[in-house]
Amino acid sequence: MDDSLTTYFEIRTFGDSLKIEVLEYITYNSDLDWDNNWLRTEISVGCGDFSGTYIAELMTLEFKELRNQFDYLYHNLTASTLFKDRENQLSFEIKGNGNGNFELEGIAYGSSSEYCAKLYFTLHFDQSYIPGFIKMLDTILQQYPVIGNFRA
Repeated sequence: MDDSLTTYFEIRTFGDSLKIEVLEYITYNSDLDWDNNWLRTEISVGCGDFSGTYIAELMTLEFKELRNQFDYLYHNLTASTLFKDRENQLSFEIKGNGNGNFELEGIAYGSSSEYCAKLYFTLHFDQSYIPGFIKMLDTILQQYPVIGNFRA
């Protein structure tokens, strides 16, 4: 892996954005594939006058699942999908209106605690953005591949 590359996924439209930058694998020195698929990430959300940035632990599997969800949405314009990471630090639902336009409604959690700060946000994009999203996710998965034998 070339550490000089910045590896991220970003939705940026009309001045609003969601960005997930992968910083590194988290090394647990474990024999379990599950433990070897954790990534330290920096999540940034900006909508209107509100923004926030925080460190979160996501799994390689979650990037694979998100990539598959975008592929599904690209071919099913009335579909909806739900992304929710396993540590409850970021979740969002994407809904298509059937005309190639999508709305993402999300929640960024300051920690996985029930009583943490939350930032609710909404982003809009159209079908033409999805191939770029998939390309960013493919780049992440090339730099940080799923380790082991998982189905996602």
